[in-house]
Amino acid sequence: MLCVPGGLALPRYTAVALFQVVYAFPVPILLGLLAVLQARRAREVLDRTLWRSGGERAAAWGRRLGLLGVCLGITAGLSVGFYWVLVVVSN
Repeated sequence: MLCVPGGLALPRYTAVALFQVVYAFPVPILLGLLAVLQARRAREVLDRTLWRSGGERAAAWGRRLGLLGVCLGITAGLSVGFYWVLVVVSN
């Protein structure tokens, strides 16, 4: 989830251009999908152990944060993509 703010802060403090940062936005999408899959797997383990092993809160938070990472990655990728289109059309 922190890949998006880090990627957007990178051009401000380094010589990296904003259009080069667009390659960082698949990272939160992939990691978010991985977190959602792991949360699903944790829920299956909880169901198998009849919820005695604990960890239901961790599974729920993992799913929420994974979905948030996916949404942030898609939103940031779309915003940089539309910015690129606007720059190309204006020139």
